[in-house]
Parts: sequence; C-alpha cells; structure tokens
Amino acid sequence: MHVVQERLAFGHGTQCGYCSPGFVMSMYALLRNNPEPSRYEIDQAIKGNLCRCTGYRPIVESFYSLSKEFKCCQGEGKVCPCKNEDNELQEGLVDWNKMKAYDPSQEIIFPPKLIVELQQKKEKKMLKLEDSQLVVFCPENLKQLEEVFSPDTVVVSTGITRKMMLRADSKEKWISLSNLELPESTCNGLEDTVVIKANHSLSDIAEIFGKLGEKYGAVVKLLDLYTSIQARNIVGWAGSLLFRNSDFATIALALGLKLKTSKSEQLRTVDEQFFSKRWSQADDGYILLAGFPKLSEDQSVFATKYEKISMVIVEDKKSGSEVVTVGQIGPVSRQFNVVDGKIVDTLRAAKLSEDQVGVISAMYHEAKLDKKEKERPFEPLQLFKKVIGENGSACGRPLAHQYADRHTTGDAKYTGDLNIPDLLHLGFVLSTESHAEIVSVDTSAALAMPGVVDYVDVNDIPEGGTNRPGTMRVASCYDDTPMFAEGIVESHGQVIGAIVAETVEIARRATALVKVTYKKLPPILTLEEAIEKKSFYNDGKPIVLNRGSEELQKEFEACAHVVEGTVEMGGQQHIYMETQSSVVVPDEGGEWTIYTSTQGGSWAQVTAAHILNVPKNKITVQVRRVGGAFGGKAGQCLFARAPALVAANKLKRPVSGVMSRGEDMKITGGRHPVLAKYKIGCDKEGNILAADISVFSNGGWSTNETFYVSYVIAITGDSSYKVPNMHYEVWPCKTNTSTNTAFRGYGHPQSTFIMETAIEHLAREFGFDQEDIREKNLAPLGYTRLNGETIVEDHMTECWRQVKEWANYDATRKDIEKFNKENKFVKRGIAVTSCRFSMTHAGFTEQAFALVHVFMDGTVSVSIGGVEMGQGLNIKCLQVAATVFGLPIEMVTMKEASTEKTANAPVTGGSQGADVHGLAVKTACEEILSGLKPIMKENPEGDWKAWVWTAYQRCIPLSCGKHIKIPRAEFNVDPTSPTYFTTGAVCVVSEVNMLTGSHRLMNVDIVMDTGDSLNPAVDIGQIEGGFTQGYGLLTTEELLWDKEGRLLTDALYKYNIPTTGTMPENFRVMLLKEPNKYGGSVYSSKGIGEPPLLLGAAVFLAMERAILEFAKNPKEAPIFVSPLTSARIRSYARQLNPGLFEDLA
Repeated sequence: MHVVQERLAFGHGTQCGYCSPGFVMSMYALLRNNPEPSRYEIDQAIKGNLCRCTGYRPIVESFYSLSKEFKCCQGEGKVCPCKNEDNELQEGLVDWNKMKAYDPSQEIIFPPKLIVELQQKKEKKMLKLEDSQLVVFCPENLKQLEEVFSPDTVVVSTGITRKMMLRADSKEKWISLSNLELPESTCNGLEDTVVIKANHSLSDIAEIFGKLGEKYGAVVKLLDLYTSIQARNIVGWAGSLLFRNSDFATIALALGLKLKTSKSEQLRTVDEQFFSKRWSQADDGYILLAGFPKLSEDQSVFATKYEKISMVIVEDKKSGSEVVTVGQIGPVSRQFNVVDGKIVDTLRAAKLSEDQVGVISAMYHEAKLDKKEKERPFEPLQLFKKVIGENGSACGRPLAHQYADRHTTGDAKYTGDLNIPDLLHLGFVLSTESHAEIVSVDTSAALAMPGVVDYVDVNDIPEGGTNRPGTMRVASCYDDTPMFAEGIVESHGQVIGAIVAETVEIARRATALVKVTYKKLPPILTLEEAIEKKSFYNDGKPIVLNRGSEELQKEFEACAHVVEGTVEMGGQQHIYMETQSSVVVPDEGGEWTIYTSTQGGSWAQVTAAHILNVPKNKITVQVRRVGGAFGGKAGQCLFARAPALVAANKLKRPVSGVMSRGEDMKITGGRHPVLAKYKIGCDKEGNILAADISVFSNGGWSTNETFYVSYVIAITGDSSYKVPNMHYEVWPCKTNTSTNTAFRGYGHPQSTFIMETAIEHLAREFGFDQEDIREKNLAPLGYTRLNGETIVEDHMTECWRQVKEWANYDATRKDIEKFNKENKFVKRGIAVTSCRFSMTHAGFTEQAFALVHVFMDGTVSVSIGGVEMGQGLNIKCLQVAATVFGLPIEMVTMKEASTEKTANAPVTGGSQGADVHGLAVKTACEEILSGLKPIMKENPEGDWKAWVWTAYQRCIPLSCGKHIKIPRAEFNVDPTSPTYFTTGAVCVVSEVNMLTGSHRLMNVDIVMDTGDSLNPAVDIGQIEGGFTQGYGLLTTEELLWDKEGRLLTDALYKYNIPTTGTMPENFRVMLLKEPNKYGGSVYSSKGIGEPPLLLGAAVFLAMERAILEFAKNPKEAPIFVSPLTSARIRSYARQLNPGLFEDLA
C-alpha cells in the first residue's frame, strides 16, 4: 500500500469506503507535486471531495499526519496523547509514528518513452476522438485548425460543461484547443499584458499570476477558492468567462481582460457591455488568447468569496478610487465605483437589496483586511477505555474496518462495478408532473436509437406478480408504493418506466426521447396545503399518546409559565455515496441471483419473489458491501431493483439498474419534514409540568414508512425529559412530493428538535438558564416515558455532567459573553443538549443467524445476514469471534452476506446490528469451542492448529450455524421494553456572522455511553459521522421545490451537505469512562449508529443563541425554522435588529 492509502485505511478514515479512492487520489496528487504540504494546502487539495459517513475528522487527521507541521502522535500541545495522565483512558485512536513515512524518491517516474513521444508530437497526426454522440478534433497548430473548422463546429477549450448538456438526439462536432500551439506573432497587441492562451486551465492561470508575486496574490487566492483543484485543472478560462457569471468572469471584468479572437485583429475588452449579450461563435469567432493589462505601481488588488459570490477590488492609491467587481449577484457580474470607502452608500445607490448590501459590504471589508491564508485550528481528541497489553482480547481495540485496505486501494467492488457477460443497463423514465393522469407514453423515438433494446413498465410485470410488493406484508410495515406508475403519477420523479440498452449512457440518453402526455391534476405540495385539505394517511386519524392527567388544561392553569409556538423542520436527502444499484441475473431452472445495494438481503429476496411470482428459494441475494445507506436502502432500493427484475425476466438477460445521482435524488425520498404546534408549561422553578404537542409529518406521495416514522415521533415525544402531563399527536400527511422513508434516527431527530425548541422558547420567554432548565428536567434512571417504557441501563445524567466539565462550560460561557460585548456583527453561542435512544427493539428484529466455520488450518470464516454499509458491523463480529477463540484477528474473515447461507435475516438498521449478529456469532463460536475444550484440556501444551486438527480427526464439529434472539427473561426484561438505552451529551460553541450568514463550529465536545465498546474506533467514527449528519440536517441541507413541485436541489452542487471546510475546529469525543453494562448484550456493548445524530440540535441552538445576542429584544424573536441556512440567518438578523443595518455605513 502507498503511504496515503495506509494512513487513510488505518487512520480509520474510511467507513463505507465509496469516497475513499477519491480522497486518496487528491492527496496523492498533492504529494507528487509537493512532498511536504502545509495543512492549508491539504485543505485545498481535498475540499472538493465529499464523504457522508465519517464527519471528515479521521480523513483530515490522516492526511494532516503527512503535513510539514505534523509533530508527535496527534500534532501539538494539549491534545497530544504522549502527555496523557489518565491511566484508565487512552487518547487517540492511532499512533502515526508506527506508520511508514512518505518518501518521494520511491514514487514512479513519468515513462521516458512518453516524454520522447511528447517531444516529437509535431510529427504526429492530429488527434481525433469519436463516439456515438460526439466527434472531437484536437489540432496542434492553426493550419490543422483551419482544415477541420466549419460553421457547424463548436470550438471548446475543454468542453467539460458542454459535454454534460449534450442532447440525446444529436451528434456534435468539436474542435478542442487543448493541444493548440500558437506562433509568437499571434501575441501582437498584447505585449504589455499578462498573456493567457485559450487552452489554459484555471490552474494554469493561477500559476501564471502566482509567478508575478504578491501584487497578484489576491487573484491567486480567489482562484484557489474556486471549487476544487481537480475542477480547476480541467476547467478552461474561456468557457468560464463566456458563462458570464463565474469567478473568472469577475476577475476578467475587474482587470479589464483583452481578448484576441479568430474574427478580428482588434482586441476586445471585457467590460460590462461585453456581458450584455451572449457570445456567438458565428458573429464573434472563437477565442485564441487574451491578456490582462498589468497593474500600475499605484494599483492594488483585493479579493474574496462567500458562498457563490465573488469579489475583486482594484484600488488606485493615486486617484483614491476603488472599482469593486462582484459576481453571482445577478445574471452577470457587476461593477461599482467606490469613493472614500463608502461601499454601503454606493450599493444602496445602485438599488441593491438590503440583504445584498449587508453581504457585499461585509465581503468588502473582509477583502480589504487582506489576511494571509493560514491553517485553520484543528484539535481532534478521542478518549476511550484503555486496553492493556498487545495480545489480549480482540474486543475493545480500535481496529481498522475489515475492508479498509480494499477501500483505499480501490479493490473494493460495489454493485455497479460488477461486469457480467451480456449485461444490459437501465435508464429511468421519470414523471415531469407532480400529479397527473398518464394519457400516453410514446417510446418510438427512444426504441429507434442504436443500442436501445427495449422499454419496460407496469405492463411487463409477469402474470401473478405484483407492482406493489410492500402490500404483501413482506416487510416490517405496510407500504403501498408502486414500483412503476399505474396510469397516474403522484410526484415529480416518480418512475413511469425504464429504457433497456446495451450501455448505461445510451439508456440514459434515450429516456429523454420518451414522450409522455399528461392530463394535469391539482397537486398538494406543502404540509400547510395537506392540513388545509385534510390529506392524511392512517385513515385520516392521528397517532395519539397521553400521559398523566386527563384534564390537561387544568394542568396548564396550574403552571406558573406557559408558552405556545409553531416549529418547522425541513427534510433531508440520504446522499449515500453509492446510489441505488442492483444487478439481476436470470439463471437455469427459473433461478435468480441478485446483487444489490440493500440493507436487507432477505427482504430483497422476498419482494423479488412477489414481483416475479416465483418461490423464494429460487432467488439468491448477495450483498458484499453497501456504499452508505442511512435507512435509504431498506425499502427504496426497490426503485432500482424492481425495473431490473422486470426487464431481465422479459429479455432473459442480466440487467443492471444503477441510478445516476440526479435520478436517485429525484426518485427517492428522505427524512420526513415536520410542522409542529406546541404548548408547554412549568412551575416557578422551571420544572416542566405539562405539554401539548401536535405534529404533522410529510410522508410524500405514498405510505412508505410514514406511519411508523410518525409513530416513533409520537412515542419519543418527551425526548430526554420528564413531562408528567402530556398529550402528543402526530398526523401523517400525504403530499405530491418525494415519498419519504426511513432515515438514520427514524423519527427521533424530529421529536428531539421539537422538544428542544419548546424548552428553549420557555427558557427564553421567562428568563431561565437554558442549560439549567434542561438539566433539571432530564428524565432519570427508572423513570417511565411517554410511551410507557421504563428507563433502564442508562447513564444520561453522568454524560451531561462530564461533558460540561470536559468542555469547561462555565469558563467558556464567560469568554463568549465577553466576545459578544466586543463584537457588533459577529456573535458566538454555546449550547448543551442530550440524546436518549432505546434499544434493542422488541419484536422480530431481535433475531439473527450466524454460520461459523473453522477450517483444518485453524482459520475461521463467519457469515451473517447483517449488511456491512460502513458502520463497522463486520469488524465487530470478527472481533467477537476472535475473542471467543482467543485468536489474532487476522485468522478470522467475514464472507459476504447471502441468503443461501443466512436466511431470513432482519433488515440491518436501528443501531442494533452488533447486538443481534454479534450475539449469534458469539453463540456459534462458543458451541464450536465447547467441542474443542476436552482436546485443549488433554493437550494443554498444544496450539490452536493442533487442537483443530485433532478435532477434525475425531469428527468433532468445526462448523456451527446458530439462531439467536435477544435474551430478555434471563435478565428480567419485559417482552416489549427496551433492554438498554444509549445516551450522550454534547457541548457546542459556534460563531455566526450576521452580515453574511456564515457560521463556524469552534468547539464540539461529546460524551457517549457506549457500554464496553467492541471497537472504539468504529464507535467514535459513528459518533462523529452521526453528529455531522445531524448538523447538516439543521443548518446547511435545504430541500427546495418550485411551484410545480419540481425538486430544485437535485444535485450535489445545489444540495449542501457538510464538507471538510465545515468540520469543527475542535472535535473531541469521549466514551464514558464508567458506562452502564447491560449483561444481555455482547460483552456489555451498546449500539451507537443513530443516537449521536440527535446531538446536532445543539448546533442549531448555539447558532440561534448567537443570533439572539445580536437581537435588540430577544423575546420578540420568532421561532427559528430549520435548516438554519445562511439566508435565514441574515433574514433573522435583519428582522431582529434593523437599526444596526440602517447604520451599516
């Protein structure tokens, strides 16, 4: 393994692994160009890479260990594990010094043969590239260019953007200028400029300006802020300029770029008039090269960027004037002449909105500070129970993920990577209406396209099969979702049918040729409309729970303080890195093999049997790994698998259904948005006495998991708190938007956010300390919750106490108060919240089957029905097996999940995978070991291999398949109650800029009770990743629809998940030093996948408190809506203190 791969793999920077090769290549490219990068340079290199699992901390820490600033085990100062003084806790999951150092002398060199060929390239013929959609000529001189040019030719520098927008029914002819070399005479007229050629990338431009010294440093800085290095390396400046509203367009306008084109010998200057009309190749020609006029001695350049808005300031000290150029505030970049620094007056005179005035003026002052880029603060810390010795139990050790090495080397295969002979591919035909009757579907043009094989829809389901497998009572809940539309579409993006083609590219292009005629029907697009029109699931009835007094109004009358309010929480996309994917293979004798990315192989088997009307034993489902799921691949994986099954059955050929990111985001749903109305009251001391809460959850266009998610919202309505008198009702609503489904947390995030909002409102209105009122009302051990559950095996209050102590809460709060007094538009907030999650889940999910083989050489294989999707289930089960047998982990391996080895496994989810599958593995291993013990006793000097060989010779079983269910009666646990609770607490410090709406997470301290952790690295990874997903839910991840019900945020450049840049500066996680230990679980461990997500509420509250510090009268503040995006922050700030904005100048 290369050092980059090793650091990421064994630094625990990989979970599902789908994003790992991308991170590896970004870091590898940086090291090849800069063997000793700074942390800032590493940040720049990986900022374009996304991960949904880890929370980024282990990835960044792994790569920072290769920076020139790296010292000892984890960097510098107070978080260094070498200085740990607690003998019972271990600091840091990794000892970086034990890994090999980077040695650039060992890298492969550029092949000399290619160097020679490149030097002789003038003797080569012009490169020509062609496929069914495009032909590209790459001339190397003007003569070759003239030979291939014609009026219908498109001239591009790279063509990256245009390629993505090619129409399905056309074939274009391009000339790429990427190899073009121009004679020196072409530069005539540009002698006193900084010359750039049309085939230069944005990275080339940054390098050119970088060589000109500090005078142009701001231009280089702005180019550095353009997306990622990878994008800058391939995006040409000419296309970026002609896009008219880009960072480069802002630079070109600011510096007066002069263009030389094929149409005219005269130079054309980029000014505001230049952007008044779109560039026409017929009229304007194509760009050959350009030049930036050099700055005079009196001129200085400043630049900055915020979100998509870019700014360049050219200051002339001699005249005292400034020209401020701003991009992305309208259709084209704009310029403003500023005198005496009066930016606010200038912007208002230009009739910009007050929101734009605030943002641009803040950017102006930020740019003029001209700060040097510096490494961001980064102090991670992980604390967990120390494991003594190197040769003890495998459990409790921070071992790397089972597939970590394969993830980082790229050897890990996912469903879409399978290369099966004779494989066909799907493109999904989706509804373009939110609610309509389908009048007709014309597929003739698509079927005439070369490479298209067929079209399938509901009419191709075999006789006796079903289009609605969820109605066959084959899953944990009733689901009426059709796989194909049945004459009516009820949402934009609903699957109508699928094109089957020889390649996925052909299939996707052909879908654009399918013409669907509709008769529109009135849609319901919002929760407010659903409430008004009484569009409810569950037969129009709410899910209702009551606790305490039957006369709630009297309880409110007895309260000293009561508040009422309405709170909204938006939805969330899963954004698993691997999209929905299935490959189905028909076999002899009516048998099938299904390779699918799913959380439930057995449920995939059952639903396939119902769709095809075949016995379940004819179907084998195999799942090696899943590239992220978070609940989204429990049921919605059917949207890719069902059309593939129908097509394969019809054509008798293997079919692959792998969604593009856009298809996935349009077809599938996510977390349920909610609107809640609450009333909550307390006594004079702040003890909560009564609450009345009505919740409306948006299920989307089909039932899916909506009833059950709504039910969980209701039963967890009191969250972590004791509320003696409570009425809670949840109304599951139907709308014509995406069908929402299971998502990590499954109802808990909604109920947690609602309760935290209500308590925050109560505290703010009547002057209670926000943390004191929470601490006072935490439900203790033994308390009976709203749903009748008794809190057992719970350490909530200790987590709360320790996190406040660890975060130095009191001192930090005083520092924040001081900061807020000294700063006008930038404020800080601090918040502490908790999470409580009941497990295990009573019912049929509390079972598992494991198959364990000990081979004649002593090695062990384990098979479970649980699915590895990044959560570390496999490595935990391997650690259990290694512990039982007393073996090194290297002697135990996990086989892929398959229904022919482990049948009837429940869907992997609910955070209890290690509970059930780990227990099954432990039980099976113990049974094998019981047969070996007499041999071990009679030959105590022998070793494992000798004992196994003797057992084999004596015909003693070395294989065992064991079915288990969670023990309850043995530990006096009620049949329907939780067996334990996973709890935790977090303290968050955030900083918010009221002018830009930007924020940063300064400190995040988390303490979690995970029992005796089976694997601290896995558990801490789940805590960090879960918290980060909860943070995104409540801040950056906003789903937007237009008035027709079309999803606007249908791509990752529109939908903003957390990135490396939003990671907390100080991210510290502690596994509770003395956790509760439930004896019925595997080695007293606890599930951890979902609970940390609930802690994201603390980020929202910390940001809300920062905004209220800016408010003139906090009590007049509205109830803030989630997600708390930058636009909302600016709006709230302006609403809460308009006077400060009026005096902005």
